[in-house]
Amino acid sequence: MVTVTTWQYRVYPELEMGKRGKARGAVTALQDTHGQEGTPAGRPSTSSRTEHLTRFPAPAGENSLWGWRARVPAWRVIRNFLVIFVCRYLPSLRWKIRLYRMIGVKVGAKVSPGLGAMLDIFFPELIHIGDNSILGYNSVILAHEFLVKELRTGPVVIGRDVVIGAHCTILPGVVIGDGAVISAQSLVNSDIPPHVLAGGVPARPLLDAHGTPLSPS
Repeated sequence: MVTVTTWQYRVYPELEMGKRGKARGAVTALQDTHGQEGTPAGRPSTSSRTEHLTRFPAPAGENSLWGWRARVPAWRVIRNFLVIFVCRYLPSLRWKIRLYRMIGVKVGAKVSPGLGAMLDIFFPELIHIGDNSILGYNSVILAHEFLVKELRTGPVVIGRDVVIGAHCTILPGVVIGDGAVISAQSLVNSDIPPHVLAGGVPARPLLDAHGTPLSPS
């Protein structure tokens, strides 16, 4: 099993956590769990996000949501929910960043979470957002998936200068490279290379950094 801690630092050696939970560094290249160089910057990763998830079996005869208290204390989920709910409508970006960091989200400088943005209430500490990125209106970042037979958790890494459009959903185990733009109403279920325009359900790179259309993979 690939643990969250192993994956997030081996895949992104350039990403370092600074003081007070600030996400520093760039997400410009991928590296696999064996420490070998992977997909270079600007090209899609060939690995599946599911390879980066940690799995917990569901209780016998029940779906995984019934066992959530075995994975995270109830008081922490309540605290996270209250903080994240307040941040959805809080007008001050500075206070949003401070409150997110308080519950463990790794947030860089000048990050702008838009109105209604919703972060994972169970595992917010698995979310990394780089400097100067924008989270669009009503977008959702998930670091967990409750399935019938198992709970899956995984980090979400958003690079610097990224724009997430309105009503997007980002699933656990996903990396969005520096400077990428995700169009509105997209479902991000795989890695997005740096400096591309991506969109759709599921989201795929559409234009490169020079505005040239990309061929579908």
